[in-house]
Amino acid sequence: MMLAANDVSVRLRKWNSPDDRWHWALKGVNLSLVDGDRLGVVGRNGSGKSTLCRVLAGILKPTQGSVSSRGTVVPLLGFGAALQPELSGVQNVRLMARLMGCSAGDLDRIQDEVVRETELGSWLHEPVSHYSTGMRARLAFIVATSISADVLLVDEALGAGDIAFRKRAMQRLTMFMQKARVLVMVSHQLQEIQKNCNKVVWMEDGMIRSLGTTDDVLQQYKEAMHSDRESR
Repeated sequence: MMLAANDVSVRLRKWNSPDDRWHWALKGVNLSLVDGDRLGVVGRNGSGKSTLCRVLAGILKPTQGSVSSRGTVVPLLGFGAALQPELSGVQNVRLMARLMGCSAGDLDRIQDEVVRETELGSWLHEPVSHYSTGMRARLAFIVATSISADVLLVDEALGAGDIAFRKRAMQRLTMFMQKARVLVMVSHQLQEIQKNCNKVVWMEDGMIRSLGTTDDVLQQYKEAMHSDRESR
């Protein structure tokens, strides 16, 4: 077993409500992923997709249940969020690499790759607090995709910099996904799910509504979305 969620529930504070009420973002989720699995995650906004990814990544602790994993888990979730603003780009590279379990021998290789691929030049020696949003996204993305992933978690499309960089980054991400032993991909772009995944989980109200092969679950999901639009 590479990655498993065992009866996972997550209770979060709903910050946009008038009285900061709590709600169950996930309720009783069970998943088991093995070597070779490519899982797509679909559902409406607020259905629990991103919360599921954050729990699988170990960023959120389940209120109930447990998550277990084997191998290196690399999350590509909210690029730039993990960067420390007071540190330089180079310092962040080395910090992120160590946090992801890289050996001392890998640090120089990763740093050289970041210098080459981000094209940030002298900015890498400046505090990240001076970076634009796109520059932060570039840095975090290149660092994450320089590390060999056993389990790769991808939440939504890439938004790292200008059009030319995004094109190169998507090519890099495609190769990175192919090398991972297990992939979990959250996306509203169903063609991306169809292209990259061999099974799909459909999330609704924090629960699994359907889990099965890509063709079967996507067909169910599209029919439900079509029915919802016609009923309005």
